[in-house]
Amino acid sequence: MAVPRVFGFGTATLAFSVQGVAGSGDLLAHDPGSQLQGETANCLVQAARLGLHACWLGKLGQDWIGSRVLEELEDEGVDCSGALLDEALCSPFRVEIAGTEPRTIRLPNALAKLQIPDVEFLADQIDAGEWVVVEVAELPVPTLSAFCSRAKRRKARVMMTVDLDPIRQLEADPVEVQLLLAQADLLVPNHAAMQPLCENGNPEIMAADLARQYRCVVVLWTAAGTWYCDASGLGDELAAGFAAEIVDASGSEAAFRGGLLAGLAQGDSLPGALNLGGQCAGRTGAVPGTRGGMPRATELELDRRL
Repeated sequence: MAVPRVFGFGTATLAFSVQGVAGSGDLLAHDPGSQLQGETANCLVQAARLGLHACWLGKLGQDWIGSRVLEELEDEGVDCSGALLDEALCSPFRVEIAGTEPRTIRLPNALAKLQIPDVEFLADQIDAGEWVVVEVAELPVPTLSAFCSRAKRRKARVMMTVDLDPIRQLEADPVEVQLLLAQADLLVPNHAAMQPLCENGNPEIMAADLARQYRCVVVLWTAAGTWYCDASGLGDELAAGFAAEIVDASGSEAAFRGGLLAGLAQGDSLPGALNLGGQCAGRTGAVPGTRGGMPRATELELDRRL
């Protein structure tokens, strides 16, 4: 039996960590730590660890940062053979500044420079019935819409994530945002990112409202639980699936999405896929770092036997 393929169209970036100096605008940037980051990258890593053929779709500069991103993804079993490289562009990277006022600086990058022929080339790699996660975060909304439109014409299934408020943070046109979200088969947004777009911030009500508005299945994951609704606005709540003690929840949402994506691609029911996502989130949150605790299928199978 062929291993199911899943795709990701979104951020895969290198993040550099530097330490801020107390009471000063200066930074201590000696030997800054660096690691692969990006919600889409981490989602695909989790899917790959569960045994799926995960493929990243995007564009990088032909530079050492891009080489490092590809190397780390491929070391995790993520197929990057369909990615584009451009020697005239800079690969994406972030600078994360620790200290009393931690902040992240995101630099303009190659992903934002995708052209329509690039988008068509990337979307054409997906076959009918295959799932692709599309991240609404650092790519321009028109680019995302063009990719989704092409993927939908190929009868792909779109799982859309929203990690930044597309209107206030991405400065996107509200009508374009509505048209983009309407292309989702499954909408899995970050709860905080969607709050400015919804009248009620209660996760259960928000999930129902979004499901009715965009006529798709909506899943809202939070540390307290998971709410899901179908296009009628009817749904249910699941336990968060977290481990008893959470050490670091920074990678849990991406792990949840990766587990959900893997479950759906393997033919699980929605509740079954949600349960798999919850197990991945719990395992990930129990270990420091965004990917250190992401489980493999063999580990989850062992959990079920205990």
